Amino acid sequence: MFHASDEGFRFTAEELVSVVGALEIEVIVAKDGQTVDGDSALWRHMWGVRYLDYLLDHVVSRFGEEELRGFAADERRPVS
Repeated sequence: MFHASDEGFRFTAEELVSVVGALEIEVIVAKDGQTVDGDSALWRHMWGVRYLDYLLDHVVSRFGEEELRGFAADERRPVS
C-alpha cells in the first residue's frame, strides 16, 4: 500500500481486503464451482509463496479485463 500511494493510488487496508476477498470468493464459487471452506482448492496456492505472487498468479489472472473493471467499480458485486 505504501508503494501504491507513491504512485498516486490511495486506498485503505479495509478497501483492499474487501476487493481481494471478493475476488477470492468469486474464484472459489463461480470459477471453481466449490464451496468456501478449508478444502477450497484456491487456498493451497498460497502456501509457501509471497502473498502478492499468489494474488497475481492464482486470483487476478483468473479474470478478464472487463471482470476486473467490474470489481474496481463496485467491490460489493454479488458472486455469479
